[in-house]
Amino acid sequence: MWRARRLSCNVLSADFLGITLEIADKFSTQIDRIKSKLIKVRKVDAKRQVFGAHSHDYELGAPLTEGHIQAFENRYDVKLPLCYVTFLCHVGNRRASSWDSAAGPFDGIYPLGHSLDEFTFGSTAHLNKVPGISAGMSDKSWSKLAHVINSENDISDAEYESARQRIYGGILPIGSQGCQSFHGLLLSGPDKGRVVNIDIEGYKPRFAYEDNFLDWYERWLDEISSGTLPSNSSYWFGYVMGGGDVELFERYPDAAGVTAKLDVLCGFTKLKQISIVSCHKLLEICDDEATKLRHFAVGLLTKFDHDMAIPKLLELTEQDDEACRVACESIWHAKGNAARWVPLLQKRLKTVQNPETFRFITYIFIDAMADYSADLKPFGESKNEDIRATVFHSLGKLANKVDLIDTFMLGLEDTSARVVHTTLQALDGVRDRRLFPSYYHIIKRFTVDENYIHINLEHRLREYGFSDMWHFMHAYEAGDGRGELNWRDRAITSLNRMLMGHFR
Repeated sequence: MWRARRLSCNVLSADFLGITLEIADKFSTQIDRIKSKLIKVRKVDAKRQVFGAHSHDYELGAPLTEGHIQAFENRYDVKLPLCYVTFLCHVGNRRASSWDSAAGPFDGIYPLGHSLDEFTFGSTAHLNKVPGISAGMSDKSWSKLAHVINSENDISDAEYESARQRIYGGILPIGSQGCQSFHGLLLSGPDKGRVVNIDIEGYKPRFAYEDNFLDWYERWLDEISSGTLPSNSSYWFGYVMGGGDVELFERYPDAAGVTAKLDVLCGFTKLKQISIVSCHKLLEICDDEATKLRHFAVGLLTKFDHDMAIPKLLELTEQDDEACRVACESIWHAKGNAARWVPLLQKRLKTVQNPETFRFITYIFIDAMADYSADLKPFGESKNEDIRATVFHSLGKLANKVDLIDTFMLGLEDTSARVVHTTLQALDGVRDRRLFPSYYHIIKRFTVDENYIHINLEHRLREYGFSDMWHFMHAYEAGDGRGELNWRDRAITSLNRMLMGHFR
């Protein structure tokens, strides 16, 4: 039945000339599966929890005809990939009642001919160009290719447009992911038919792992049906390898090199749970010679089986700061087990010098709802600005922060504008007149609103009833220098408090 419909579209029959019947049968079977799965996902995601589902509502309109395809290809001098043409001619092109995107990943699949200049800002001349990117492109090669558009040097509009056409040549925009992110389809070259994730702000494109558009689209349907997408809102479809734990571990031994093996392991991040057998396989990788693989496997094992990961986590916390950071980041991301690690990390914190390691230890303290004020206080005078900022941010999370005025005053007097800003935010809700001298000195020190210090200071001062920091300065200078206000300013303050309470 499907073959008869296919042969009624001359462009498809022409494309199939010289291609074996086996390939034709592969597409026909896949199209039947996709249609069936589209019906299923409408029921599975009845509440439209998958990102973008409310935009397309899993709807598709009528398929295109031979004339539509030929007209598009002739106009732009391109040859659309067979996998994509098959979708357009046998699944659908747009929503049934509008020109909106058809059902598909994120906000859906553009109607053919829609937003063709998404990557080049007004021009469609790039469509028949040779692609400037490839699936195996290195970071160095990308930096060289994208140098012009990422440079801060002034260039003409013509130079900028020419550079974008070189980069995004041969790529058809096929859908939006929100903001500045899109998915595109390679129209020529060795990667023809593959989907690529593109951020138009100049970040390196990331290819989906599927060989062609239809495989990519069917995987999206499979991950909705399996619950992977509806249950994991933080996961971006198509940015990691597809498949469950069994399928991923089948690929792992054949992955050549550390980078390829990391790609496989990244595929586990989208999964909610894995089998005990797979957990033991991750445990084996935790002893791999390659540090990156070992560390990544520890994080995954902590997510899926915290108890099994404990010996490896203990090993890492006793090693250097970087290894300890890996352990702490794994513990924090896994959630739910922070309290059991507090005593060990309180001891380890004393020797930490790496700001990132320090930060993740404080995250665990915060999640455990421990009183870590005594542990962090000594670091309020650290030589490292990042560590000092983390200290005052973390102290601001404590329920007893009102008892830490002397420590917060160190933050307010810090030489770093960033640390002062962080401390002001941490003092939200704390009203203590002992802070007044520090607030006054901040106004004198920062004559311009560096790091939004003035804005945050006024937030704090309004908690005392001051209208702004100039009102505070007048009151402070009219007092005895310690924040004691004269009768007139006390009256103004009382009135401000009354008005704020009335209009709150």
